[in-house]
Amino acid sequence: IKSTLLHRCSHKATIRTPNYANEPSFNMNELFEDFAKAYALRNGYLLAQTISPVPPPNEPHRLKRIWQSTNSHSAKGDIKHFIKSQTSSRKTISHDEVNGWVEVYVAYWNAIGEILAGENGKSSWTKVYEAWKELTSMLI
Repeated sequence: IKSTLLHRCSHKATIRTPNYANEPSFNMNELFEDFAKAYALRNGYLLAQTISPVPPPNEPHRLKRIWQSTNSHSAKGDIKHFIKSQTSSRKTISHDEVNGWVEVYVAYWNAIGEILAGENGKSSWTKVYEAWKELTSMLI
C-alpha cells in the first residue's frame, strides 16, 4: 500500500507520494495555470486539454494525481480558490462565470474518480459514462 500524505498549506492542495514513475507530486495549481492560460488566450483547444479523460503521454499518472490532489469535502472550495487565484492577474472573470467553471471542474474531478475506479474494477463503466455525461452536459 502506498502511503499518501495530503499536505495543505495556504490553500494549496498538494499530494506528496513516494516517487513512483519518477513523477513529481501534483499541485492542483498546475491544472488551473493551464486553464487560466487557455482562458486568457480564448483558446478552446487548450481549454479542452485541461478536462481531457486521457492523460498526456508525458504524464501517464496525471488523472490519478488530479484525483488525489483534493477530497470530496474540499474539492469545490479548492477548485474555486485555484480558478480565482490563477485568473485574477490574467483576465477578468465574472463571479457567475467563476461559479460555472467551478461546477465544470468539480464534475471533471468526480468523473476522474469514476474513471480511475473503473480502471481498477471498483466501479462500473456505466458510472463512468454517467459522470462524463454530467460533465459534458455542463459544457453545453
